[in-house]
Amino acid sequence: FYHAHWDLLGIPLVDDAGRVTGLGSALLPAADVTPLHDWDTIGLRGSGSTNVTVKGVFVPDERIALMSRNLQDDYASPHLRGEPEYRFPLVPLLTTRLLCPMLGMARAAVELLMDKLGTRGIAFTTYGKQGEAPVTHLRIGEATAKIDAAESIVRNSIRLLDTAAARGDRLSVLQRARLWRDAGYATQLIWEGVDQIAAASGTAFINRDTPLSHVWHDVRVASIHGALLRDTCLEIFGRLAAGMPANTMLLPDLSGAPQ
Repeated sequence: FYHAHWDLLGIPLVDDAGRVTGLGSALLPAADVTPLHDWDTIGLRGSGSTNVTVKGVFVPDERIALMSRNLQDDYASPHLRGEPEYRFPLVPLLTTRLLCPMLGMARAAVELLMDKLGTRGIAFTTYGKQGEAPVTHLRIGEATAKIDAAESIVRNSIRLLDTAAARGDRLSVLQRARLWRDAGYATQLIWEGVDQIAAASGTAFINRDTPLSHVWHDVRVASIHGALLRDTCLEIFGRLAAGMPANTMLLPDLSGAPQ
């Protein structure tokens, strides 16, 4: 929030009687929003994702998006609607997009470890150089395999999204759930890979201001984001695969959606 000129807020939609009829997103100038300064986290501190409060502010209709329409790929703005990249389904796009900076951080973690392999030993052993120890080789092998696997999942998801958008195909609910599932699973792989790298680094990473410490904390916080939590993502797909209704409002019934 702190570096932005605008803020996008989730809002309830109410009828004339005050009953909540749905959810929406409202775009407000940052000057109209009061931050609560409660973003005091162990990671991703730079995102500034503080809670905010808004009072007595009028938001015109053109700056309010209906979630029910967005989830059916029926975006209000006609601007560039004919371009493929403006036809992506909302939830698969957002969850896949969140993985990209996590992959970047994971790659940075590997580089940080590799740069130090020849500069320190392993405590309480005869290894004068960490890079000579089989345990180091095993950790590097497992960590990079998980990170590579996560990248393969991300690339496949992006390919599926690009292909569908280029063809003008609407993804089914199960396809959307699959992409969401894959995002959650890739998130877990990234976290496990980075945690392995941290373990291989030993006490060299535990100081608060070391780059690897920042990466480890940031990836951990990202991995428990509600939209990327592995168990939730797997359950949603599993329910649909088993013929049960999705237990989320973010995978709508597309049977009546506009073509």
